[in-house]
Amino acid sequence: MENPVDVKELIPEFFYFTDFLENQNGFDLGSLQISNEKVRDVILPRWAESPEDFIHKHRKALESEYVSAHLHEWIDLIFGYKQRGPAAVEALNVFYYCTYEGAVDLDAIADETQRKALEGIISNFGQTPCQLLKEPHPARLSAENAARRLSRLDTFSPNIFENLGQLKSFFVEGISDGIPLVQAVVPKNQAHSFMTQGSPDVLVTVSANGLLGTHGWPYDKNISNYFSFTKDSTVSNAKTQRYLYGPFAPGVEVSAKTLAVSHDGKLLFSGGHWDNSLRVTSLSKGKVVGHIHRHIGRCHGGGGGKGGHDRITLLINIASSEISLSLSPAFTHVYKPKRHFSALEFPCVCQLF
Repeated sequence: MENPVDVKELIPEFFYFTDFLENQNGFDLGSLQISNEKVRDVILPRWAESPEDFIHKHRKALESEYVSAHLHEWIDLIFGYKQRGPAAVEALNVFYYCTYEGAVDLDAIADETQRKALEGIISNFGQTPCQLLKEPHPARLSAENAARRLSRLDTFSPNIFENLGQLKSFFVEGISDGIPLVQAVVPKNQAHSFMTQGSPDVLVTVSANGLLGTHGWPYDKNISNYFSFTKDSTVSNAKTQRYLYGPFAPGVEVSAKTLAVSHDGKLLFSGGHWDNSLRVTSLSKGKVVGHIHRHIGRCHGGGGGKGGHDRITLLINIASSEISLSLSPAFTHVYKPKRHFSALEFPCVCQLF
């Protein structure tokens, strides 16, 4: 434990397998050099009451918050930036040169004796893993911080009462007189090309009557609330207004439970329609660019999502305004509507991008 040149690591069995601690088959393992006592089972430390307790405590230590908080340091040494170079020297993490990947080309050594000697050295010292990272690995989130981050995702409702003192109000001009908003969201992955660099983000709104708005939501660090609101001019002109069109299933109203905006702010997904379909509407044009009816017995993968009576989820791969079907195991958002989504009750898994 205190030898600086001993770099052995515990084998996986120390964390899950008790049998290796007991000589259950009674093999002759020789005798101890000093006491000449026969070698039988592994002598456990005083803090372990049994082989099961020994493994349990090792596993508990491995999965502890302390190990999680320092796991990135081990990654840096074994696979990361501290494996080679000045950082490795500073961390006392330098080994014999033959152990590093690419240090020796055995096939290029013509002398058989020299090649066997190098093979013996490599076999004796072992081999250093491939260097995968050149930058420090980030620390793993603690359980508390991970829970807080999850609470900020779109799949969870954040608790607004946690930081009431830090909440700021924003002025948003009325969209439609007497008609409430049912959806107001700033998509988090809005892409800005070179030509549109510096342009404001978009605030997407949907009114109870289906009126769509894509308003300017510019950031300005010189104002007290950091954000300002620029109303979409199309919502005030009857000739340019864009709507989310129905009809919807009986008893279903336009609400946040049946709507989802893509992360780039270009598409609106809507459910609860009369034909049990999931519709995709272009926010810039106000037109339906695709729809999928409910299904039975199949599962596709990729982008937006809907489900059928069989509780299988249909995922639609969406690239800009083109809609295609593809198989994908990647899910990022889980929606569990309490009412209708495509006029059905089911858990729906969606990835919107």
